[in-house]
Amino acid sequence: MVLNYIIHLKKNAKQSVGKAKRGEISVNSIRDYLHGIQSFLGFNEIMLNWKKIIKYCPEEVSNNLRGYTRERRLQNFC
Repeated sequence: MVLNYIIHLKKNAKQSVGKAKRGEISVNSIRDYLHGIQSFLGFNEIMLNWKKIIKYCPEEVSNNLRGYTRERRLQNFC
């Protein structure tokens, strides 16, 4: 069931960089969804091979959006 859920999320997830619209999820948030499931199953003592399950997750998409550092803030100010 967990693998089917991952496949479902991969099909419906937004593959590109940028903020997801209402009702969409980002590819990068799939692992966050799985952490909740993993915590629930661990609490109820249901053991699964999570190393194998995580391999079904898609690779994360990176972007170039970064917060200002002190140096960048001073460069842009002067």
